[in-house]
Amino acid sequence: MKQYLDLVLEHGWAYGSQGIALARKAWQQVLTSGDDALCHWFGTATVFAVALGQPIHTSLALGMILALSSTAIVLQTLAEKGLMKNPAGQSSFVVLLFQDIAVIPVLAFFPLLATLGNPAGQANHGPQVTDAAGTHCATQTWVSTLDPALQTLVVLGAELAIVLAAATVGRMVAVVALTMAMTPLLMMVNERLILPRLSQAGPKDRAADTIHDQNQIIIAGFDEFGVIIGRLLKANGIASTVLDSDPDRVEILRKLGLRVYYGDASRHELLEAAGADKAKLIIITFDEPEKSLNLVNLVQKHFPNLKILVRAIGRPDAYQLLNQDLRHVYRDRLDTALRVGVEAMKLLGLRAYKAHRAAQTFF
Repeated sequence: MKQYLDLVLEHGWAYGSQGIALARKAWQQVLTSGDDALCHWFGTATVFAVALGQPIHTSLALGMILALSSTAIVLQTLAEKGLMKNPAGQSSFVVLLFQDIAVIPVLAFFPLLATLGNPAGQANHGPQVTDAAGTHCATQTWVSTLDPALQTLVVLGAELAIVLAAATVGRMVAVVALTMAMTPLLMMVNERLILPRLSQAGPKDRAADTIHDQNQIIIAGFDEFGVIIGRLLKANGIASTVLDSDPDRVEILRKLGLRVYYGDASRHELLEAAGADKAKLIIITFDEPEKSLNLVNLVQKHFPNLKILVRAIGRPDAYQLLNQDLRHVYRDRLDTALRVGVEAMKLLGLRAYKAHRAAQTFF
């Protein structure tokens, strides 16, 4: 879902009311799916805490805390496993995004729970009030030096200390630490034991679309990188035949008014149907180096008439593609980084032509 939100929010405005409507629908999905998951786990944890004899204010606090997840750990794990592009990864991102949004109202609700748990307010604190006041300024100064994300965690911890007893906080921290440590192990079990069985019983692949266009340019892969290229060409009156193997992304882009065909561009018959024998250029924008190299080999073997422009993800990938006698290899993010470097040198007083020459020499 994340990649589709990025496409919609960054490029949807360029397609008028269709793009705006699609962006609204995407955020509705975030709110609906995230709300369902958060409320489910909040209710389950709260009822379980009440059943164990915890006070209602403590149970509510524990429910809200245990309903949240560590976004950084989960997203990093999903990215490392390459799961961000499948439905499960996209659904996980939707839930995580909603949980991040929900942190603010959760923090705002904790003082109310503290009042519920201690109606007498500060009357029972006695001398502790003086000690707290004496350390407040130093603590506030230290917190202000932290990263904003850490500041949020410190504030959350302070609110928990008010709402929950020390023993309860200790047990909760232990549970959170244990579940965080188990996350990689559960992901490994899912990857090695569960997913292989599900994939064997999964539905058959969707058939490739029938291609009706034959243009001078074929774009293989239409993620955010490819969309920018396609928009630039379209804005200048240059038509292209777009192929993408992600069915969800194809549907999203079609709703934006783009003509995109579903299919695996590395298949010879699909390229032939797209008019590769008559086209002049093929632009390969895959973010998977092996997939790009396979398509390059296929084009060089069967469609030598095509000039190849290919996206490289990193330096090793770029060298591997250059070894295929390709002249048009474009490293991901390299051009943008060089442009920033050139502007930095110009702002420091270096002549423009020298800055550009330095970038060309570096490249």
